[in-house]
Amino acid sequence: MSYTILAIDDSPTLRKFITKHLVAYSAQYEVLTAADGTEGIALASEREPDLILLDFNFPDMNGEDVCIILKENPVTADIPIILMSSSTPDITRTEGKFSSIKRSLIKPFSPQLLSAAVSFVLQSDDGKSTKSTTKNLTPAQVKQILQPESLPTMMIPKKIKGSVTAPIELAFKANTSYFPLILALRGIATKKHSGVLRFQHPNVLMEIYFKSGLFVVATSRNPTAYFKDAPVSVSEEEKPLLEELKLKQSETGHPVFMQMEERGILFPENAAQMTYQYGVFMFALAWTAQDSDFEFEKLNELPHFLHKSEPLFNSADSFALESLRLVGAECLATFDTNSATGTPAYTSSGYKRIQNISLNEEEISFANQVILGGQSLNTIATASGMDIGMAHRILFRFLNLEIFDYWPAAE
Repeated sequence: MSYTILAIDDSPTLRKFITKHLVAYSAQYEVLTAADGTEGIALASEREPDLILLDFNFPDMNGEDVCIILKENPVTADIPIILMSSSTPDITRTEGKFSSIKRSLIKPFSPQLLSAAVSFVLQSDDGKSTKSTTKNLTPAQVKQILQPESLPTMMIPKKIKGSVTAPIELAFKANTSYFPLILALRGIATKKHSGVLRFQHPNVLMEIYFKSGLFVVATSRNPTAYFKDAPVSVSEEEKPLLEELKLKQSETGHPVFMQMEERGILFPENAAQMTYQYGVFMFALAWTAQDSDFEFEKLNELPHFLHKSEPLFNSADSFALESLRLVGAECLATFDTNSATGTPAYTSSGYKRIQNISLNEEEISFANQVILGGQSLNTIATASGMDIGMAHRILFRFLNLEIFDYWPAAE
């Protein structure tokens, strides 16, 4: 079954990005694009797509205006929408006004997050896509087991029990208050260690597995934390099965989505996407954790459920940047209120490091302004065409990668 997806965004770069990655993700996707609200509304009425990816700001109108016009037209009123914006307030304000908005994406987003969001919305659209994402199940069973609820923004349960356990062979043990997380990731990569990094976030104990120094999967033995906001709901009859899968994850760390694949509930590509996405969202919490312990245990052999898994990134910095992009406004707590007047500058190794990672459009623009030297964060944000909140988020990424230093303004 094929699906038509309409992407409405005034950025040619983002339109190309969406088209490239969605087409690569599934041969069943046909992607149409529009450069502004007027063109997008006309195309939606003409082609009646299965899904609309809608930017919020256009030269001719905003995303809320587009939603109003689509809602007033019976042909387009029920088309599901994924709202895209770099402004959380815009999304929060608009989401509650239109039932057609099924999901939202905070820019910048990764190809994996884009693909997962599109897949989830299509799955939930009256069950039209369940044939392509499940097998050996009746339509009723599919709806019970794979009904998407929401994508996570943060996976923070109220409280967990337990602490870092004593492993057999520790390569290192440290705390975020004195040892940067990026150095731990680079150390694992440099030594080409295979093993598990245990990170004790205040609300969840994470287990991040590496093969030959590179990231494979992030999981937790606290399924309540890992499974929070996961797109799965079950009937009363299926609850014992779900509890069985969650119990196994609590005992071994074996992600529930992987177990669903083994039970024939999920296709491998869907299980892989969900396992990756929820694991990386969880790991993103580590970047803002204060005074948190972590340790790395070398393993001669990874757990059985990872025997067929291969690294998903080619470097520690690429994995780190991908997870840093999922850190939202909570990173602002690391800056003081006057920090926008400070000056970012490359570290001694920063310029060399930045050449070896793939940046998105906003990061490239930001980095190019820093090259000019001597500019405050406020000036860089204005020159790059972004609000100061986004500038802080990008600065936060580069500071954690030790690519930039940040010098406060002289008083």
